[in-house]
Amino acid sequence: NALVAEEYESAKVNDVVKIARGNYIEAKRLMTESDEEEFNFSWFAKWMRLCFGNNISEIMNFVNDIAKFNREKQKSFISYTLRMVRESSLINNAGNDLVILNKRELEFIYGSGAKKFYPYINSKNVYLISDELNKSVYQIERNVNSGILFLDLSLKIGKYLKM
Repeated sequence: NALVAEEYESAKVNDVVKIARGNYIEAKRLMTESDEEEFNFSWFAKWMRLCFGNNISEIMNFVNDIAKFNREKQKSFISYTLRMVRESSLINNAGNDLVILNKRELEFIYGSGAKKFYPYINSKNVYLISDELNKSVYQIERNVNSGILFLDLSLKIGKYLKM
């Protein structure tokens, strides 16, 4: 109610409060950083499709684009990717009660027909993908060449999604 009183859009407030798990301070931060969340979602969806499709030239274009971003933005993107992998794993293993996604994320994760993402995250690959993403955050903090990192990560994730 406090966020609605601050003249934020009601539907957006509901999504953010779910993601922040009721934490007002986190919800307020997410509302002010909603552009970053939109960026992360659109790039995540694009990246997962590219990884699964394994089109090297398009992956290279993606890698070249994301390598231009600063390290904090890259780490934020990987952290977002980790969250989406976690939510997809929860759908497969624990049911929907624990899943916290906004409307656009739900549409991507649940999709329709072959466009569903969550079935591709399973017990065979969730630890492999999570481990690679966590290592990537560590490597970005250590000034790795982000172009090489994202190319390697894209190829590995593409392989793991098909497990």
